[in-house]
Amino acid sequence: MFDYITFTAPAGWLLLISLCTAGIFHILTLYLEFKIDEAINTARSEVHHVDTTHIAVKEREQLEICRSARKVCLYITPLLLAAWLVGLGRP
Repeated sequence: MFDYITFTAPAGWLLLISLCTAGIFHILTLYLEFKIDEAINTARSEVHHVDTTHIAVKEREQLEICRSARKVCLYITPLLLAAWLVGLGRP
């Protein structure tokens, strides 16, 4: 019964999706870091002694979510790669 089941195609597609979403979350992380730096520079140009921890709080929360999602995608990528490679060796 299990001779007909192949894991190559689903694992390959999941690997591709995982790598694509990791790339998307990496781009979002870079964009949010740029946006936070821009907000800090704008605030410093107006007030020289400004507390930077209270600037762009919403963006910082989004940044942490994107970093966590990127880590999850990169943690499951080796598992999917192993499943794909094991599936390639089966007839």
